[in-house]
Amino acid sequence: MRPAWKGRRFFALPFHGQCLTLGANNERRCHNVKKSKSTHAMSWDIFVQDLPKDATTIEEIADDFAPGPIGKRSQIIDKIREIVPAADFSEPSWGSIRGDDWSIEVNMGKDEECSGFCFHVRGSDAAAGVVAAILEELSLRALDPAHESGFFTVAPDAVEAFRKWKTYRDQVAGQDM
Repeated sequence: MRPAWKGRRFFALPFHGQCLTLGANNERRCHNVKKSKSTHAMSWDIFVQDLPKDATTIEEIADDFAPGPIGKRSQIIDKIREIVPAADFSEPSWGSIRGDDWSIEVNMGKDEECSGFCFHVRGSDAAAGVVAAILEELSLRALDPAHESGFFTVAPDAVEAFRKWKTYRDQVAGQDM
């Protein structure tokens, strides 16, 4: 699998201490990787921010596009909890959503005025559906380096992108998991 960002123009965005600079000339990808010998510690990272509603691929985003704020962190957390009441945001800058065989960490950052956040997804395909439901509730779009368009899309595309990412992760790690 060839990641969606390979050879494409992209823009750099700060995500609360993580980098997201993707593109042919500056190939840096940030994965939330815990110290572990298992690639299961690597996450599928979905970057949420203000994105043009009419763009169908990342190439359609104007070079001078500047994302705006997406809302107050506390209000975003409240909407996430409407979808997933068990979501743990005891530390508002870093939430956790857990299912039987999947997990999603939500990196919200330290600022109350939120310009973007990141989902760090691990486990089964069910997690992709949770991300889709949250984004739908928030009326937001997200960047998905594993999807051909560069955008996160709702199921079944989301599940397929997650599966492609897992295949890519396993190839890069040189393991068949």
